[in-house]
Amino acid sequence: MHPKPVQRGKKYFLKHTTRTVQAVVTKLDNRINISKLEPEPDPAELGLNDIGEIRLQTSQPLVFDGFSTNRLTGSFILIEQGTNATVAAGLLLPPAEAAKPDYNDFAI
Repeated sequence: MHPKPVQRGKKYFLKHTTRTVQAVVTKLDNRINISKLEPEPDPAELGLNDIGEIRLQTSQPLVFDGFSTNRLTGSFILIEQGTNATVAAGLLLPPAEAAKPDYNDFAI
């Protein structure tokens, strides 16, 4: 892992199985305080060896399972654009609800 921190608003490459897509970190929900095992809400960044929860927006949809269901399709890495340094490895939670297709662009 590269020592550069993961930052909100920054663009990364997200490698998931065999696909690589662009992604933006939209929110850093929390960082786990290892000594107290408690979440610290809204950290400014996640550094090397930090554990936390983040939200991402990808440039293309991803087909995935939660990590607890399938380790291969439930994990990813974040790669810094420009340097190709791996800055994070992540586990995906199962989707909260099924995705609903948006048919607004289609005329019938």
